[in-house]
Formats: sequence, C-alpha cells, structure tokens
Amino acid sequence: MFRYSITAKKNRDGFLLFEAILSVAILSFGLVLVLHSFTGSLKAARISQNYMRAVLLLEAKMTELEWKGSLDSGISEGKFSQKNERFAWKIEATPVEEISGEDEEKKRVELNKVHLTVSWSEGKKVERIELTTYLKSQEKESEEQSEE
Repeated sequence: MFRYSITAKKNRDGFLLFEAILSVAILSFGLVLVLHSFTGSLKAARISQNYMRAVLLLEAKMTELEWKGSLDSGISEGKFSQKNERFAWKIEATPVEEISGEDEEKKRVELNKVHLTVSWSEGKKVERIELTTYLKSQEKESEEQSEE
C-alpha cells in the first residue's frame, strides 16, 4: 500500500535560513523585554531613593523645629545644603485658636499648625512630601517671659 522511497528522504542535518531568522527574532524580542524591565527597575530605584532622601530631610527639618521648642506664625522657605540642593523646604505656620483646660489651674496654650513641605524636581514633574504637626507659638512664649 504505502511506498516508502529512500530517495525521497532529504538530508536535514543543518538549519534552514527561516529557522535561524525566526530564532534570532525570538531572542531579540526577549532581549528587548529584559532591557526594558531593567531600565524600568533603575528608574523605580532612583525615584525610591529620592523619596527616601526627602523623608529623611523632612524628618531632620521637623526635628530642628522641635528642638527650637516654638515657632513664629508665617511662611518661611529655603533649600537644603549643597549635597541636597535639589531639595527645597517650605514651612507654613498658622495660629490655632486658644486651647484652655476645663480647670482654671491649667495654663492656656497657643499653638501653631505647622505644615512642612519638602519638594524636588523629578524630570519635568515636581514631587513633594508633606507633614503637618502642631508646635507652641513663639509669640505667646515671648509674652510670658516678658511678664515674669
């Protein structure tokens, strides 16, 4: 029924040109994907490093304000040292209504709502991280010292 011819069998020891081109195309596509994910990882690491540096600078500035113990109302801004000159800070201090305790013995405390922002440029975008806290008002503190 079936005839099998030895002469019809071709010698297939090597690759065809089509097979070689197809394998190179598949490897090239894989290499492009690997390089793209690698550059994406580098970008994410750089962004993460900038956010971490901003958080540390924010914490350092807030610690500096807490060591002062009090703060005037108003807005102040500036840049960090040469190593971190890409980063800028801004402090907005607004007075909060007087808080007094129910007992007359408790002292009245004047507070400032302190909003601290650290910003930096990330390509064409300006990124920022913010923190809000409350500190004693320096104006009230200086009045108390003058009365004594």
